[in-house]
Amino acid sequence: DAMTSLAATLDRPTTPAPLRRAALRVQAEALFARGDYSGAAKVGVALAADAEDEDQQARSELDQLVAVASALARAPETKFEPRRPARIETQRDKANLLRAPVVIQGELINAVLDTGANLSVVSHSTAQALNLTYLPGQTTVASATRTAVPVRIAIAHELNFAGAKFANVPFLVLA
Repeated sequence: DAMTSLAATLDRPTTPAPLRRAALRVQAEALFARGDYSGAAKVGVALAADAEDEDQQARSELDQLVAVASALARAPETKFEPRRPARIETQRDKANLLRAPVVIQGELINAVLDTGANLSVVSHSTAQALNLTYLPGQTTVASATRTAVPVRIAIAHELNFAGAKFANVPFLVLA
């Protein structure tokens, strides 16, 4: 298991500092991807304490990971209720993005499917229309151009997709 290998690397006292920092960064990102936001924030804080020589961009990305993970750690846990799988119709939009129907808080929307994303993103107006519940505070995330974009985190209490039911689904809301 990759997490066991990372732990072994981190436990070795002879691990060089750059390798240790790289292992901590991978560990934080893996914990975040698994939904262990508290663990990701804890590792991120440890990495930040050991990352005085990192460049400004790497430090900014780390600060963003810790801020988002810390906020999500205070959110209710996402729940998954498997149901009978359902076929869904997908389509490509004008930008060639894959879209499919998703029901959020009882509202049917045509959502972009991004299987590489850790979190879903919605606009402020969409979050309001879906009656998502905002968590306190605001943070930033990096955009494709590396510019910091202000976001808030909101929770969908119910989301249905392809026959599966989810509860307490976090969304990044573009401010």
